Amino acid sequence: MNDIHKVSYFMPVSTELLAEHTAMSQLLDAAFTRRPDPEAAARQKAERAARLQEHLARHRAVLATLDGKLAAVLDLHKPHDHGGWDATCDGCDFAGYEAEEPEWPCRTWLLVAEQGPERSLSGP
Repeated sequence: MNDIHKVSYFMPVSTELLAEHTAMSQLLDAAFTRRPDPEAAARQKAERAARLQEHLARHRAVLATLDGKLAAVLDLHKPHDHGGWDATCDGCDFAGYEAEEPEWPCRTWLLVAEQGPERSLSGP
């Protein structure tokens, strides 16, 4: 037969330890039973999407003033939403498995945007 025998032990415990254990159990129960707020998640997603659209509009506005190689470099470094809070740069390389993606606007994007339409990569 597969009888399961439960062995119980009794141990004297102070009321302070019992109260601490009870409080900790209640905190853990509350933490594990908390449900994510779907409305808050939807709000955050909408805010992130709106921010990305602002970044893309800024990118398109600067890109429209450039041509040739500067436009190609700038377009490589466009903003992208990878699901994080801030937009990241699509063109910047980052090293290592645990490296964070570069934030947008990156230094390359800012440098090219500063050059404006009067400059090109071939010279002044």
